[in-house]
Formats: sequence, C-alpha cells, structure tokens
Amino acid sequence: MATPNSTFDRTVRWIGNLDHPLYDDERQRHIWYEASAIAFQASLFGVLAVAAGAVWIGGREAIPYTVAFITVSYINLFIFSAYTRSKRTGYLPARSDALRPRTLISLGLAVLYFAGVARNLEWAAAWIVSFAAILGFGVAAAVLAGNRRGRNLDGDEELG
Repeated sequence: MATPNSTFDRTVRWIGNLDHPLYDDERQRHIWYEASAIAFQASLFGVLAVAAGAVWIGGREAIPYTVAFITVSYINLFIFSAYTRSKRTGYLPARSDALRPRTLISLGLAVLYFAGVARNLEWAAAWIVSFAAILGFGVAAAVLAGNRRGRNLDGDEELG
C-alpha cells in the first residue's frame, strides 16, 4: 500500500490497522473489506434499533444516552466519508438509493426513535429535537450535494 502522507491518512491507517500482514494478500484484503462493510452497516442499524428501543422502554431518562450513542456512531460515518473522499473514491448517493431496502429500514428506525423521543418529551422540546434532526439531515445532504459539484471522484491517481 502507498505510504500515508497526511496526518489523517496516518491516523486512519493506524485505526484500521492497515499495515497488518492480512492486507498483503489481495483476496484476504477484499474479504476483510467486505466483512468490514457488512459490520459497519449492521452497526448503523443496531444503533438506531437500540436507541429506539431505549427511548420506548427506558423513557425520558434514556434520551441523553441515546443521543450520545447515535452521535458517536455517526461520527464514524463521517470518518468513512472523509476517508473515501480523501482517496477520491467517495460514493455520491443517487435518487434511487432513497428507495433501497436498507435506506427504508434506516428511515423506519429513525422515525421509531424520534416518535419515542416525542412521546417522552414535552411537545416543545420534541419539536426542537425533530427540527434539529431534520436540520442535521439537511446539512448532510447539502454537504453531499456540494461534494458532487465540481469534483472528479473517479480520479486519475492511484488509490492507496
């Protein structure tokens, strides 16, 4: 693999243990990457499912913990996005992605979570939380749309 040349590259290589001998074999590396992608997606579903269950079962007291849990988990999503963009291989979602089963499952779990939050907070607070969530999703969508404009994500450089 290419030598990392930025602090970000060195940090993510250390976190991912990318210098491990496992990555020397192309087939093993590919399988490891697939397994990592599957585990990452499963953890995102799990975070939303556990958070939804916690606010419905645990009530109002569970909300700050679920917000922290979701925040930490989704920071990983932004690290993933930053890393793929730094290698000029970022995936830009298409409109058809909105109707994929995993997107619909995530959306359903998010709705279940926010319904639980609304059930446990006073309505004014629930509206604030909902507005903040919608604003957050809007900012994320704007960032993705901004990254789509004027960038060649296919890149002519070697990956690595």
